[in-house]
Formats: sequence, structure tokens, C-alpha cells
Amino acid sequence: MDENAFCEVVKFKYSTPFLLWKHLNETPRPTPAHWHRDIELNVIFQGDARIDYYIDGRHEVVTEGCVSLINSGEVHSCMPVIDKSRGNVYGATLLLNYEFLKRMIPNLENIYWQIVRPEDQHKIADLIHQMAVIYSGEENDAQNCRMISLMCEIMSVLCENCIVSINDLSADKLKNSERMREILDYIHCNYSSSLTLDDMAQKFYFSRGYFSSFFKKYTGKTFKTYLTEVRILHAESMLKDTDNSISQIAQDTGFNDERRLIETFKKYYHITPGNFRKKEKL
Repeated sequence: MDENAFCEVVKFKYSTPFLLWKHLNETPRPTPAHWHRDIELNVIFQGDARIDYYIDGRHEVVTEGCVSLINSGEVHSCMPVIDKSRGNVYGATLLLNYEFLKRMIPNLENIYWQIVRPEDQHKIADLIHQMAVIYSGEENDAQNCRMISLMCEIMSVLCENCIVSINDLSADKLKNSERMREILDYIHCNYSSSLTLDDMAQKFYFSRGYFSSFFKKYTGKTFKTYLTEVRILHAESMLKDTDNSISQIAQDTGFNDERRLIETFKKYYHITPGNFRKKEKL
């Protein structure tokens, strides 16, 4: 099995040790549970919205002014709930490069962060907002220096006030997190095959009922829903990047027949695969 099957390997642009995405009135899209080594911070600056996060078996709700922190290796997924009729919704995602942080913090692998105090939430949200205001997405020496300075301020808050030792985390939490990563990796290597709940439970030595509840606790979704979303995202990529027929894409993504792919694609994207492909090529 490819050890990075659904470990997201992030490519950082230019010379900066971070990636920043600004979100403005985005349409919610399925985000299957995944993990990566880099540290992730998410914040809603303004607007009537909430984001449901499922992070290593815990459920977090992020609303205006709140920050969600995802530690290295934590399995996570999210679903935004946005009411655009009540004004603009503006937020950001900041990804901090693990290797860069490791050079600053040699014992990084033994650190777990939790942002508990409201004052730390507000301080970090403000620093990310400052980064979002000046970030152009292009290579610029002065901008990069200012952004790295703000990033270091964020790390200073985390290191001063938000550290939990890995040794203080329960052995069950660490073991379950590793098991969930193995399950996701297996799904992302085998999504085109016929995968069933019973197959997965047997493969990973769970009872059917326990596997079902364990999976939903970590992803916020049933196994069937998760597998469908993985398949539909791969179908989207194939529609963009290949000239394969809809029927072939259905076979390659585990839908098995064209009709099922079309019905499922319309449910998630409100457009047929054929029209989606035409739109993408305009």
C-alpha cells in the first residue's frame, strides 16, 4: 500500500513555509477525512456561518471569531454551513510547514497543541487576519518577510500558552488515530473496488457495529457516504484531467455503471458529469 494514499502531501509554493487560502462565500463541498504532517489553522473572520469539524474523533464547531487547530497527523474533515442571504462570509485556512517548524522546535513530534483560552483564540484569529489582508498569493520578498513574522507570532502564542505533551495524551487516542489513518489509506487505495462495511470490518478486525460507530466518530459520516464522496471527487478529477468516457470513469471510480455516476454527481454538484466537463473546458 502507498503509505501516502490519503496522507495529503502538500506542496508549498515559492520559498514560504506556509500556505494561506482565503474563503469568501464559498459553496460547501464534500471534504473527505484526511491527514497531513503540517499544522492547520482555520478561522471565520465574519459572517453567519459555522463549520463542523471532526478531528481525531472529536466534534468541534467553529463560528465567527473562532479558530480550529489541527495537529500533525490528526485525521480531520469538515462541512461548512453557510447562509449567504445574511451577508458575506469571510474566513481563511493557514497551513504551516512541518519541516520548517521542526527546525524551530526540535521536539515538535512530542508536542500537541490545544487552543483553550479565549484570549489566545482572539490573538491567533487577529494574526491570521493580518496575514490574509496583506497576502497576494504571489512571490514578494517584503510580503514574505512580514508574513513569516506574523507566522512566528502565531507560533509564539501556541508555544507559550497552548502546549500539551504527547505523553499526556491517552494511549487509546494515539492508537485509534493510527488505526483510522490506516483505514483511510486503504479506502483511498481501493475506492475503485467493491468495498462493503462488512469487508472493512473484517479487514481491520472490528465487529460490523463497532467499525460503523468508530468510522462515524472519526469522520462525521457513515462509511457508505464517505466512500461515495471519495469516488465522486476522483470522478471530478478525471472529468477535468482526462478525455475518458463517462462510462469508463464510472468503472474506474467504483460506480460500476454510468447511470449511478450521473445520479450521484448531480446530487453533489447539481449538474451532470457531461455538462460539468463542458463547463470546465470553457
